[in-house]
Order: sequence, then C-alpha cells, then structure tokens
Amino acid sequence: QADQARQRAAELWTVGQSQPNSCNPLFERWRAEGGLTPELAWERIRLALLHRQDALAKYLTRYLPNQSTLAEHFVATASNPKLLAQVSQYQVNARQPVEKLTDIVTVALRRLGRDDASAALELWSHYKQLPFSADQRLALTRDIGVRLARRHDPRALAFMAANDPGMQDDTVSEWRARLALRTGQWHNAVDLTRNMPEHLRQHSRWRYWQLRSSQLADAAIGELTSEYALLANERDFYGFLAAERSRRPYATNHQQVHVDARAAARVSNTAGIIRAREFFARGDYLDARREWYHAERLFSREELIAQAALARQMDWYFPAIRGISKAQHWDDLEIRFPLAYQEPIVRQANLRQLNSTWVYAITRQESGFMTDARSHAGAMGLMQLMPATARETARRYSIPLANTGSAVLEPERNIALGTAYLAQLYGQFQGNRVLASAAYNAGPGRVRQWTRDQPALPSDIWIETIPFDETRNYVQSVLTYGVIYGEKLGIQQSVMEPHERYIE
Repeated sequence: QADQARQRAAELWTVGQSQPNSCNPLFERWRAEGGLTPELAWERIRLALLHRQDALAKYLTRYLPNQSTLAEHFVATASNPKLLAQVSQYQVNARQPVEKLTDIVTVALRRLGRDDASAALELWSHYKQLPFSADQRLALTRDIGVRLARRHDPRALAFMAANDPGMQDDTVSEWRARLALRTGQWHNAVDLTRNMPEHLRQHSRWRYWQLRSSQLADAAIGELTSEYALLANERDFYGFLAAERSRRPYATNHQQVHVDARAAARVSNTAGIIRAREFFARGDYLDARREWYHAERLFSREELIAQAALARQMDWYFPAIRGISKAQHWDDLEIRFPLAYQEPIVRQANLRQLNSTWVYAITRQESGFMTDARSHAGAMGLMQLMPATARETARRYSIPLANTGSAVLEPERNIALGTAYLAQLYGQFQGNRVLASAAYNAGPGRVRQWTRDQPALPSDIWIETIPFDETRNYVQSVLTYGVIYGEKLGIQQSVMEPHERYIE
C-alpha cells in the first residue's frame, strides 16, 4: 500500500502544469521519503516546457542541483528555440549526454514547429542524426510536418515519410496523402492510399481517393465505373461523389425507424419527459432541454429512439436529431433532416435567388434547427450569425433589426439575415457554393487567403486539402446535406454543379 501511495504521488507530481496547493503536503512527504529522483525531475521539466509552462520549468531546476546548468540550458532553449541555430552549443559531450540533448532538441523543435514550422524544418537538418525515439519522431512530425502540410508546403512530404515511414500516426498518414494530391504527385498518392492502415483504407474517404488518384496517375485506367459504383452505396460525401462518377443515383437510403410501443409508453410516462414537455409548451426551451437530456441518461437504445420520435412529433427538431444520433440510427432521414421552417426558408431563398437546398443544408449544419442556439464564439440562432455580421447584414439589406441580442434569435428574422449574408458570400465567390460555404464557416478573408496564388484545382482536391479540419468537414456536410434536402424538396441537386467542380 505504501508503494502504491508513492507511485500515485509520482504520477500526480510528474505533469506539465502546477498542481493545486492541496497536493503540497503529499508531495513534501513523498520527497522526504526519497520519491523524487533526478529522472522524474527532468521528466517534469520536459512536460512543463512542452506545455509552455516556462516559469514552472525554471522553478523545477532546483530539484536537479547536480545538473542545474543543463536544466537551465533546457529551459532557455525551449523558451527561445531559435538558439538551436548555434549548433556548436548543442553537441553531445560529457555535460550534455545524448539522451538529454535529444530531449532538449525535441522539445525546442516541437515548440518552434507550432509557431514557425518552416524555421523548425530548416533547423532539423542539423539534428536529424540524433537517436530520436519513434514517439519523438511522431511528435515532431505532427508539430512540424503536419503544420507544413496544412500550408501545402511540398517539403513536408519527405519529412513526414522519413519520420513516420510505417504510417503509425493517422493524422500524419492522412496529410501525407492530402499533400500528394494537392501537389499533383498522383503515383505517390496511389501508394499512400494503398499502404494506409486497414481502418483508414476502408473509410469511404480513402476508398474514393484510391480510385481517384489511380485515374489521375494513369489516364488509360478508364472510368472505374464498377469500382465507384460499390462506393456509391455509401450515404456520405464520398459516396455521393462516387455516384456521380459511376452515373448512379445518390444512395440516400431513407429507412423509417421502428418505434417500440412499450418503449414509447415508458418514455412518455417518465417524470422528466413530462416536465420537459410542459416547459416546451410554455416556450422555456432551455429548461425543457435540461429535463429532456437528464431523463435520457438511463434510457435504453429503444427508449432513445422512442424519445427522438416523440421530439419529432412535437416539431422539436434539435433534440430529435440529437437523440436519433445518440441511438446510432442513421437511416431515418425524416428525423435527421426535417423540413423545418419550410415557408420562411424557401421564401428567403427565392428572394435572394439561392437554392433552398443550400440554405437548408447550412441551417441544418449550423444549428440542427435549434432556434436559441448560441456558440462559444457568440454566434446566434438557426443560422448562427455573429452579432456584428447580423447588424451589418441588416443595414446592407434593409432588414429591420432591433438593437437587442434576442432580436437575432427570432427564427424568421434569423433566416432572413442568414440567407442575405449567404447571398452576399455567394456573390463574392462567383456563385460557387464550395467557396461560399467555406467562407460562411471560416470567414471570407480566410477563404481568399486559401485560394490566393494557387493553381486551378479540381474542387474535390481543394476541399480535401482545406487546412482546417472543421471547415473541411463543414463543407463536405453542407454539400452532402444539400443532396438530401434536394430529394426531400423534389429539386435535383448535385453534390457540386458543373461550374463548382474546379477552383480557379
């Protein structure tokens, strides 16, 4: 038991941040009993520096009295990684053993990589012969290689290949393939998509890119219609792209969920659900959601499905979408993609000469039709407008807007403002929903930055290599949801229209 206590104290102490003062008596006793070794002190300094807790790291050097100069050298280098340019100061010697030097260089390069990946790559050439562990190499590759890849820097390909040759890290593996696509290295992209770990290789994303890169690498390979047709059975962005390439209908695959009558009765009679419905009827949506979500904690999968179906009957769209997702039933498109607020959405889309499928897709992605949704950043309502954007759009398009936050939340006004702003972006980006959707998520300035000085690219490659994971997923979801809403509205909607298939 005493050994367990010492082990627990060591685990609590060896972290990259300061611990609460309440831990101090435990740590003092542990140190008095000889628990703190030089190895643990060095490890905590390393962790603190990785977390940019430089003051803590400097304080911790007192626990290495026999290595204080080296520990202070570690702190100074991590705090100012460009000191690594003084290569003569970072050589293996008696005062700077190889394993300690490797730690110093790893932490400094990782920190520099997060701030200036290009500078880190240049310094790497001086130190690549050090005996980095596999974990250190993967960490360096994430902090330098992936950051360079997100900027579409072709130098990242060789760096990532050298430091993760076995494709151990999924993020590195995916960005190697993305960068090969972005830089037109089709044969490399073929090899990378074929050699990915099985779980990545079987994902629709990389099944699509294996086919697509094979075509780009060898024009004689043909249309691969039957191979794309297999992938076209998937109801996702890549399945829909494959459907277009194999000239098959989109596999929307709607299947109404079966609601067990006894499960539905149990849900309806649950006290929390009864209270939630009362709050909902009074328009107190916040308290209604609290009760609704609290009640679901003990529900079985059948009861979660019944709860989602009940929310849909109430036209309470977000809890219905959320609930059916928690139950992992993905095929009921009536619950997952409701035609909510159809009259104002279609009217405003027509007024702004936009396709209502796109307005629906944006709204579904932004809020799941939660009228009072507020993001951490401050975006509000069905179409998640920032207050400043709402005011500017109201002024530009003469849309009445009271000078209160709650005015933006009103559903019809939010749809009017959001659709007008969407029309503004649509005009800015020459009627291209790919770019305008990215701009709605990441801002128009960022999208202009991503398209500046780039060669003409097929849109599927441009989307795949969007630097921000959130924006890439957002654009793919919006284009996919547009197809689903097209089917529901009886409007023929392609994933991408002909003029949207190239980014010039």
